Amino acid sequence: MNASQQLLPSVVSAPLLDMQAALAALHAAGIQTLHVDVEDGHFVPVMNLGTRLINHLRADGRFTLDVHLMVSNPEVVIPWAVEAGAHALSFHYEASAYPRRHLQMIRQHGLLAGLAFNPKTPLPALDYLQDCLDFIIVLTTEPEEPGFPFLPQVLEKVRQARQWAAQHASGLHIVADGGVDASNIADVLRAGADRVVAGRAVFDGGHIADNIAALQKAAHA
Repeated sequence: MNASQQLLPSVVSAPLLDMQAALAALHAAGIQTLHVDVEDGHFVPVMNLGTRLINHLRADGRFTLDVHLMVSNPEVVIPWAVEAGAHALSFHYEASAYPRRHLQMIRQHGLLAGLAFNPKTPLPALDYLQDCLDFIIVLTTEPEEPGFPFLPQVLEKVRQARQWAAQHASGLHIVADGGVDASNIADVLRAGADRVVAGRAVFDGGHIADNIAALQKAAHA
């Protein structure tokens, strides 16, 4: 696994009081893209980060920002995230009655557009979205409190997403998000994910460089 392209550290797990040092360590390890969750306390029962952090990270200038909207009304928050400086933007299929409209909103601003799916949600028919969809995020743990277990059963959905992309949208990225660590990252990649979001596995103990090296090694096991 090329960490600079495939590993997306989730800054929700970064030490917020020592963020500058964490960002420096990520940059030194070759990380190019950060994953930023924006939560509203309604769609998911937590509120960790907001659009102000996106603005600060964009001003930092060292990273591409992959922003994941975990909110009930994506049409409200999409313009805020665009203005804050997101490069790629995804929202939850479960939260949108009009996913095509919302994907096009994102694309119209020149951003990559993605759809995210909770573990319980089966993949729907996606053919009508393929011309405005750049990536799919498959949540591999419940989007609640940190520490919820990785769900290996959800890897079947990763396989299904990869199969659909191979037939209809070969350039589509498949992202696995949640509970990924050195014990399961190889299985996630074999299932068809080409990008992996990792939080605790990257930031645990503050040993960022060592943790990233361990993930890279495990990915090729």
